[in-house]
Amino acid sequence: MTTTDSTPKPESTVQPSLDASLTYLAKHLSEDLSLHFSIDRASKKCRTPRRNRDIETALKHFAELSEWSSKVVSYLRGIIAVPSGHSLATSSIHGANIFVPVLPYFEKISTAPQGDGQGAKGLIVSLGKVRESPVLHVGDLYVFLQEHKRSLKSTIDSFGGLFKNDNFLINKTTARVVAVLENAKEISSYLRSSIEYIEHMLFEQLLTAIGKELTPLDFKNYMSYHYRRLFNDLYAPRPFCYPIRRPDHDPEGLISIESLPKDGGLPEPIYTQLRYSSSGAPMKFPISAGTNVTFEGERFVHGCILHSFQGDSGANFQLNVRARQFSTFLVLLGRIPAKDTFDPSHAFLVKNRDDIKIPLNLETIPTPKQFKDAIESLSPEQQRFAKAYRGMQLSSTLFGIVVLQLKPQLEKLMRLPEDALTKEIRLSEELFELFLEYQIPSDLLSFGGPENASGAEKLAAVKLNAYKINDMIYEEKKRELEKKLEEERMRRLEEERKRLEEER
Repeated sequence: MTTTDSTPKPESTVQPSLDASLTYLAKHLSEDLSLHFSIDRASKKCRTPRRNRDIETALKHFAELSEWSSKVVSYLRGIIAVPSGHSLATSSIHGANIFVPVLPYFEKISTAPQGDGQGAKGLIVSLGKVRESPVLHVGDLYVFLQEHKRSLKSTIDSFGGLFKNDNFLINKTTARVVAVLENAKEISSYLRSSIEYIEHMLFEQLLTAIGKELTPLDFKNYMSYHYRRLFNDLYAPRPFCYPIRRPDHDPEGLISIESLPKDGGLPEPIYTQLRYSSSGAPMKFPISAGTNVTFEGERFVHGCILHSFQGDSGANFQLNVRARQFSTFLVLLGRIPAKDTFDPSHAFLVKNRDDIKIPLNLETIPTPKQFKDAIESLSPEQQRFAKAYRGMQLSSTLFGIVVLQLKPQLEKLMRLPEDALTKEIRLSEELFELFLEYQIPSDLLSFGGPENASGAEKLAAVKLNAYKINDMIYEEKKRELEKKLEEERMRRLEEERKRLEEER
């Protein structure tokens, strides 16, 4: 009862249409109206009874059918809930009593005779040739389907006795539609649950056979074991861990790319396929708009396969560079856009037991097939732009690391013989300090005498030049210190004078 003349709900409404596609079911019907379905196990995308294209398509169809059924049932129950001046039992409108013939059920194989074989006639589902297997016998499946038909008919017929007047909103037709669609929802739900159960059963069997649930790290270890068995020692993947050294000299440091397990394990170098060359065409990199540096040396080309489960590799990666005491070298990181060009984006100096760790963020670009599928529906202008941008990406995907030994370069800069600074540790440290901290021009430190002078004479001249510059720097620091002390003394005298004036 309300206190207004208007109804609590609109007198009339226009509901949007609710449509469901039955094309999928129609495609699987034969001429004799029997249903045929199978999984293409030869397909490369068929992984398990659950993870394959045929089952995915079927589940998608039944999910859409279940969603449509829910919307229709919700709409009809909204109509049923409106009081219409009757005393009909609306609680009896449901499909709970209808049998659901979908179960993940297996039976023990038996060779005993199964009846007279006449029960399989008139099947509405064609299962092909029957063979002995844990799957239910075709006769049992027929019994399941017959029970579903019987319970469905019984429920539908029961509404005829309850709802005899078709003039009410609640009538036998509405009740039958609600019950049938609720049963359709249950069939869709049972189908998905049954397939998931079979998948889980196979997973448990595999887990029992292996003894543990595999992680990306376990798979990586398996692949390492597989590589050792598959490849010859000459071509087997090797750890990315290399000493930084000059020929006939002890290592001055170490460089490696390490994998950091997310489970807290110890870091270890990644394994890569390697192509080594002791020499090659010179390469260059710019250090300013008008200056390029040309370099040569050993070259290592690496290729690495990283495995992941559901996008998770199970590890993070980092570049680790370590230097030994009294060692100095320069590391440049960048890309290789051309065969003779290195494009550095970062550079850092490593010296005197530095241990530098740099996280590496890896990004995956789409495969050619993924890229082609992604741009298929774009306009021609957008496709041209996407292709041009992808071309730019592909031209700079080769990551490069350049390690420059600085002592040999310092010897050339100072016009000293090769290995002249190897055992001159103090002189080397002083020269690096003068260049890096004080920006002293090299002409003030290098040997300026004749080229035919002996190595000892050249080294003595460089030492003398370094001593003079250091002495000059020392004197300059001394004068600056005296100046600061004098300024501090004058400041204190001025403060004392002001204090005395205030006391007067």
